[in-house]
Amino acid sequence: MANLVDNLRQAAFLSFAKRGISHEDAAVAALALNPLDPAYKGDRRYEKTALKLSRQFGRRIKREDSEEIVADARAMLAEYKRLAVIHGEPYYAQRYDRALGLEE
Repeated sequence: MANLVDNLRQAAFLSFAKRGISHEDAAVAALALNPLDPAYKGDRRYEKTALKLSRQFGRRIKREDSEEIVADARAMLAEYKRLAVIHGEPYYAQRYDRALGLEE
């Protein structure tokens, strides 16, 4: 399962890069599209909510240009982090902080 998610995240990264998005922003967008870590077993309610939001993000970005995708991806990671804090998931909260450059 971990390899499948890694492959999906890598494919998303390449797709975003082809659309002219910088590598750093493409990595953020790919994480927003595939937010969960299959190697980590977290709260099921958090995971279901994050997956629902990621599917909505995936549908939205089909109509967005590069700048909108990056802004939307950053907003999604902030929302995932907010939900992680609410559900008591420090692993994910820290992961999204790192991706957003909020943690050193």
